[in-house]
Amino acid sequence: MGIFYWGIGMKISASLITYNEQEMLPRALRYLLSLDVIDEICVLDSNSTDMTQEILRGFQCDRLKWSTDRFESFSEHRNKCIEMCSGDWIVSMDADETYSAGFAGMLASECVRTDVTAIRIPTIVLAVDENHYLDSGNLDPHIRVWRKGVARFEKKVHELLVDDRGRILHECHDRDIVNSLHQYPNVFMKHAQMLKSVSSLDEKGERWDSLGMIEESARRGLPIHKGIWSEWKRDLPVKCSIREIPERWR
Repeated sequence: MGIFYWGIGMKISASLITYNEQEMLPRALRYLLSLDVIDEICVLDSNSTDMTQEILRGFQCDRLKWSTDRFESFSEHRNKCIEMCSGDWIVSMDADETYSAGFAGMLASECVRTDVTAIRIPTIVLAVDENHYLDSGNLDPHIRVWRKGVARFEKKVHELLVDDRGRILHECHDRDIVNSLHQYPNVFMKHAQMLKSVSSLDEKGERWDSLGMIEESARRGLPIHKGIWSEWKRDLPVKCSIREIPERWR
């Protein structure tokens, strides 16, 4: 386990937050456990009412540790989960996300570099099944990997990762921020939200609405309402272009 370079071990922690993720969580955990480069998986639940906690108990593994806490905001929950991590590097994921096959190799190459602070990784949205994605014309790159201790999340929703120099890392293009699209064109985040059931997407909308997150999102000029995710899923085959994922991205 871990990455070793000239005898120096670098530990990598995966950080996940969950709430009622019984549909997708087993997929994410099996994926992370398949990567030898990931030393630990830290999950912070927010008092799920479905089978999420039973699933976490069922994965008997020393690499997995989890806890539960009251949800206040996405930023606070993500920051608390990061505090659970003991690694030198953080890999951020949600329960409905995985990475393409080149991800582990990229970590092995980049997380031993002393001149790298964070890694920006593009996202593709899976549609219909695991082999197709939504051709939206926007790969939606985000900071998904960073050196622990240099940054924290801010904002209640659509959270921003801000480092100790005041940089918003998502917007930063300094030399210490690696853009995987340029150096590792086969590395992608695979986001599976549209593979969830309609009832699960409706539940997400209701929860966001009850927590005031719909209003918070609307302030950013986004056309969002509590039924937007399930409506999007229903309209995918009719209104959206769906392409097969190239073999090199899988």
